[in-house]
Amino acid sequence: MPHNNARPLVGRDWGYNWLELIPPEFRSALKYKITKTPGVPNGTLPDEPTGLVITSKINADRINEVEKETIELDSALNLPITTKNHEITKDYGGAEVDVVLIISNDPADIQVGEGVQWTESYTKTLSTDLGIAFSVGKRLTNAFVDEVVVVAGGSGYTNGSHAGTLTPVAGDPSPTTTATFNFVVSGGIITSATMTNRGAGYFNRPTVSGLGGGTGASLVAILGGWPELVEKDFDEEMRVDKFITRRVVDPLYPVDPAGASVPNGYAYELKPIDKWHSWLEITHRTPTAVNEGSAIINYAFRPYKFPGTLEHVVAQVSDAWLGYRSAKADLVRTKIKTWWETGSSAPTPSFDEIISDTVVIRAFDRVERFTDVLHNGFTTTFATEIGAGIQTFLATSPSYDEYYKGTPDGTSTDHVYFSLIDPGAGYVVGDHLFFAGGSAEIEITATQGTGGFIYSWIVIDEGIGGSYTNPVSATGGSGTGAIFFLAPYSIANYTPGTAWVGTERVVSAHITQEKEKNLWKVQTESIVMR
Repeated sequence: MPHNNARPLVGRDWGYNWLELIPPEFRSALKYKITKTPGVPNGTLPDEPTGLVITSKINADRINEVEKETIELDSALNLPITTKNHEITKDYGGAEVDVVLIISNDPADIQVGEGVQWTESYTKTLSTDLGIAFSVGKRLTNAFVDEVVVVAGGSGYTNGSHAGTLTPVAGDPSPTTTATFNFVVSGGIITSATMTNRGAGYFNRPTVSGLGGGTGASLVAILGGWPELVEKDFDEEMRVDKFITRRVVDPLYPVDPAGASVPNGYAYELKPIDKWHSWLEITHRTPTAVNEGSAIINYAFRPYKFPGTLEHVVAQVSDAWLGYRSAKADLVRTKIKTWWETGSSAPTPSFDEIISDTVVIRAFDRVERFTDVLHNGFTTTFATEIGAGIQTFLATSPSYDEYYKGTPDGTSTDHVYFSLIDPGAGYVVGDHLFFAGGSAEIEITATQGTGGFIYSWIVIDEGIGGSYTNPVSATGGSGTGAIFFLAPYSIANYTPGTAWVGTERVVSAHITQEKEKNLWKVQTESIVMR
């Protein structure tokens, strides 16, 4: 049961302990003492935190056992106080950073660091009574000048290549190694800047000067120093290793994917992280498939409509019923070749054009239109109100002969054409007939009727080189009276393997520019022609 005369235990605190706001690793920068006074009266109040007092409190753990505890600075603060530690950060790929603490009562000393060299920075007020605050920042231990960026080229500068000047920010310590750069002026305008020594030990962006007597130019020095991280991956399409190099840079880092400083086959990309940091990502692939001979080969099976063909002579003499052919495959093997070429303009793969035509054949009793066909060059006539007209159809690409026979090799083979004028009579199958003026010889293979009239024959000897006076009467055999017309002619010879039919031909091609500089993907599809 409660005791009605129980006395409450009352502890008292004054404010908060601003010492606890300072990270523990930096508290050694301040000399302070903790004073504990036991046996003070129960009604004692803690000291007001003024002057050197940081905080004060009354501990009343037991009746009549009251203790006063005061934390106060050992001596007056000699501001500003700056301390520096080192640590390895995991941020931005990892690096050694300086962890800097500044305690001061001067706002000019309390600065939040900005820039790519900083990974973390913050400011807190310690005591409004003392008017002091502190800042903590983590920055690269050994930052260097990564690039000098030409923001504006200005005008009136002296043409040529010149050395500029980089001056550290006032109050920053001197760099361990001074950075240097050159800039180029063309037409009075500053066009580019190149680092000749990136230096080391910079805290903030140095100021660019020493540009000469022009006006309006703006050049900014940006810092760097974060490590390069290399990712190695297998590119399934190119079937080679793909390397992606990343490092954190200033968002002003100049990236021109097509610039002269970017090697062929490389892609430079700048990807933001935050206001002060960006990833510079460099992608590089070295293809082994660099031409059609070394191309990567895949296969697809799909429908294909082969070009139609028309033998115009056959079509004309058959009243437009014969000589036409059109083939379509519901499923045919397609060979797909893929390779990559380097160049400032798109490459052109080797291929043969397929240009068909729509033609009209005027036969004996009708006129027929043939669409999307390959043919040799020919002419046809047609009637008009003022007389006969002529329509010329130029040979397609390829022509009918090129498609089925190939490319003429520039030579020809002589032949003799045998045309029957009078079938004679009394001949039998197997008779051999001869012709005056040469060695021409034929053998009768069929006769018609009972009279032994010649119907068909085979040529035993064309009699090439003979001199025949047409019409020529045949001699030999069982019959008499056969008369022929022997006409010499020549047929062009074709280069073996050049005919389209039976050979593989490109029927489709795709040229695609890759993201890497001057790298082009070439892909062709080919089919064995039918």
